Amino acid sequence: MQAISDKDLVDSCLIQATTDDPEQTIVTLEKLMSIRPELKQLHVALATAHLRAHDFKQAQKHIDLARKKKLFDARALDLLQGKILWEQGRRDYAVSFMRGGKSHADAASEMAIAQLYTEILDYLTAEKIYRQLIERNPKYSDAYQAYVSLLIKGDKYDFARSVVETGRAELPDDIFIFQLALNVYYLQGDFELLETEARTYLEANPKADFAIHLLTQALWEMGRSDDALTVIEDNRAIVEGYPLLKITEASIYRSRGDIDRCKALLDQARAMNTKIPKALWNIGLLDLSCGNIKSGFEAFGLRFEVAINTTEPRQFASAALWQGQTLPADEKLMVWREQGVGDVIAYASLLSELPIAQNQLILEVDPKLVALFQTSFPEAEIRTPRYNKDYVSSNEDYQHHIPIGSLMPMYRHQDSDFDRQASRYLEPDATLKATYGQWFAGLSRKPKIGISWRSRRTDGIRSKHYYELEDLVPMLSSVDAEFVSLQYDSDVEERDALFGKHGIRVYRHPHLDQFDDLAGTAAFIDNLDFVVTVGTAVQNISGGLGKPTIVLGLKGGYWFFGRDRKNVFTQPVHPNSHVFGRTLNEPKQAVIENAAAYLRSFFMFLGQK
Repeated sequence: MQAISDKDLVDSCLIQATTDDPEQTIVTLEKLMSIRPELKQLHVALATAHLRAHDFKQAQKHIDLARKKKLFDARALDLLQGKILWEQGRRDYAVSFMRGGKSHADAASEMAIAQLYTEILDYLTAEKIYRQLIERNPKYSDAYQAYVSLLIKGDKYDFARSVVETGRAELPDDIFIFQLALNVYYLQGDFELLETEARTYLEANPKADFAIHLLTQALWEMGRSDDALTVIEDNRAIVEGYPLLKITEASIYRSRGDIDRCKALLDQARAMNTKIPKALWNIGLLDLSCGNIKSGFEAFGLRFEVAINTTEPRQFASAALWQGQTLPADEKLMVWREQGVGDVIAYASLLSELPIAQNQLILEVDPKLVALFQTSFPEAEIRTPRYNKDYVSSNEDYQHHIPIGSLMPMYRHQDSDFDRQASRYLEPDATLKATYGQWFAGLSRKPKIGISWRSRRTDGIRSKHYYELEDLVPMLSSVDAEFVSLQYDSDVEERDALFGKHGIRVYRHPHLDQFDDLAGTAAFIDNLDFVVTVGTAVQNISGGLGKPTIVLGLKGGYWFFGRDRKNVFTQPVHPNSHVFGRTLNEPKQAVIENAAAYLRSFFMFLGQK
């Protein structure tokens, strides 16, 4: 076996210092330095690892040694120095230092500065830096890649498309920009263009795994799962070495209701021993969707690494991560938000199972949830998040903390554990409920059904999850009830068009803000007899109130959308909610007709009691 060169060894250590666990890396590097003291360049790797471990004193020590002995490029050391200043909270000085007091630095330094702004979620400043880099050098591939990736993270797909197409024009042979372009087309829902571009590229590059993967995804999204599986089978040798493709194959079979085949493919994906967080996360979600609760939740912690729905990168000065233990009477636990309001509501269903008194509990949640949670959990302290601009918690008046999403893997280890779910755990303000009850009294004596058919955004790949109000006509016209809108944005034109075309009226409260006033929205929904909704926060508010609810979802979709037993779906978190799902190539009308039949039977049964 050929011995590794000193240069390759140092380069490997630098990569390890940048990517691996910093504490363990420090131990490894210090041991290596004791064996190979002549490799002075290891000081730079140690400085990087200490910086990531927030040991700024040691990081500075190694930077000074490297600078004194001229062991490394001075500009690279300046970047490390700037990062230390940044992490110490001296951001303006850090940027000035990294730029050498000028209006802008070299491209590499500007890229590093933009990344620092990205890490603190200051996307606008980072975008500005990338934009200026491209203006100065229209052929700077790294800037295009970082800029488009950031725009995608911010859901700015149209803008991302404009930038990536500019990059393709400037750098037509750049494979990384082409790959980003396919991703943007996918996110925009332009699957036909994606298919055309991918197939054209594959004619010249038949082993391009990323193009095969995105082509497969596009075909599946267009409802052409047979075509997608044909592409997979035609490229079986590549699939067996590409975990994301194997996971896509599993997803297709899951969407078809073939859970056994999906599970077998997931086992094959796991056997690939991939270390890609996104792949492991997707395996975990599919596990949950297939009922593999334990293995699914084992991957749940990866949501922070893949930035899935996480709200903020919280840091704590002294509070310890709670491990589920009971607490002394004088200690408190702070449970903090880390996902959207709908997810937080769903996870709050587990708060009654915590082995501590409610008066030892602090909940830090989105401002719009405070009032609703105060009436639902009256003994706990409910407040908005407390942290500084670096997301470091301030005034820690608690000894323990846990992100609210981590309660699910802590208390749900197998499918039967969901049988403990409370059917009702939200309690709206009684006065508010009575006030809205007076408005409902002004309608007829028919059953009152709340409906929500879409989210605010329905573009790109999101459209498959939602409906047009017109799609609901088979239900609205055949169920003898009063229908009330639970849309949290303006729907006047849709409701007026429905009435003008079909004579069907969907009511809406004129003064309730269903986006920000969730306490009022919960009180309003608590007056309803039934709710029919797509996958928005409405499903979790209604479910938390224990209201009979139909959720219009996709088969094999997000695990919240069903405990699948031979295609009979109930929501695991909300036992009174039932999911009426469809595959991508099944018509929406059939789902609505089934939901309508269910509603007619439901109210017929109630009338006979």
